[in-house]
Amino acid sequence: MINAKQLKECTKNLTVLYVEDDDRLREDTTKLLNNFYSEVHTATNGLEGIEKYTKGSYDLIITDLNMPVMGGLEMSREIKSYNFEQAIIITSAYDESKYLIDLINIGVDTFILKPLDLQMFLAALYRVCKGISDAKELERFYDILEQKVVEETEKRRQSEQMLIQKGRLAAMGELMQAIAHQWKQPLNGLGLILQDLAEAYEYGEVNESFIKDMVENGMAQINFLSKTIDDFRSFLMPGRKKVPFNLHDAIVNTLSLVGVNFSSQNIAITINGDKTIQGIGYPNEFKQVILNVLHNALDTMEERDTKDRCIEVSLFSKDTYAVTTITDNAGGISSDIIDKIFAPYFTTKNEEKGTGIGLYMSKTIIEKNMGGRLFANNTGNGAMFTIELQQST
Repeated sequence: MINAKQLKECTKNLTVLYVEDDDRLREDTTKLLNNFYSEVHTATNGLEGIEKYTKGSYDLIITDLNMPVMGGLEMSREIKSYNFEQAIIITSAYDESKYLIDLINIGVDTFILKPLDLQMFLAALYRVCKGISDAKELERFYDILEQKVVEETEKRRQSEQMLIQKGRLAAMGELMQAIAHQWKQPLNGLGLILQDLAEAYEYGEVNESFIKDMVENGMAQINFLSKTIDDFRSFLMPGRKKVPFNLHDAIVNTLSLVGVNFSSQNIAITINGDKTIQGIGYPNEFKQVILNVLHNALDTMEERDTKDRCIEVSLFSKDTYAVTTITDNAGGISSDIIDKIFAPYFTTKNEEKGTGIGLYMSKTIIEKNMGGRLFANNTGNGAMFTIELQQST
């Protein structure tokens, strides 16, 4: 037996459209329904019911079967054509068995005989409305869950962007160090030119030919400084859309900026393989990944005091991918940590050397931003990092 409290628990937030042509029965039943439902609207026939339905939203429709103008069966069939999930209860003063197949076929939830037995009516309402209430609760749960997923995804995206920005700042610091190395020679050259010019003037050796040579040499040094700045600015400019780019050229360009850091540590870098191969992605972001992997190898070699230091970069095609491998001879990655090296903030270096975001940023750039793959494994003498990008045809 269903009591009023049980019924109200699952109907208090639901709306009802009650369609009945009998004025007295419609008035009495509406009073009963108002005790349980948040809103109860009424109509006197099926046509009026459809008009109200198209203007509002109802969780449940309760309708008589036989009514003037339009009956409950025809109304239910039309409403189900709008919304097959609409819950409908049919009432009738007769055992209209000839309609039962039609009622089942159009998806009516239940059929109740008049005069309405209160307990049977409440039980039918509870059975149907419990399903509606549970479905609404489940939908609400899914909405909350979906919103949580959206919020957490956005938090993760913002966190990743912050890590990537930190990685870019770290890369900028390394590039500035490389630029400082590269600028030493041309700045010294300009200093010598000015010193030579002053001495030549003192000894009366300044003539048109001398001035021309000094200007040419000075401009050559200045052009080198300017090109270094242009390369630096281009390196840090993020890509806005994926484009085909030459992997070999991107790597050579990166080494032109930071190669001095490696040569000063007696590290020989060689590039082998297909110099024409092209990948699809963001060229400058790819250069940042190359820089991160190369510097990771450099730090490991310094930490382990590796002898005969060398890094080999290989370029080749594999299926539909343009592949870059970077292999060092620094002894490899410990099996205890090889599965953790791409995790954010994971590092084996001291605070001055590492932040634990370089490889994480690199994996995010290659896999999430460029749709490729970045992974690492050990070779005979060291570690090999593999970058796979979709190949440009």
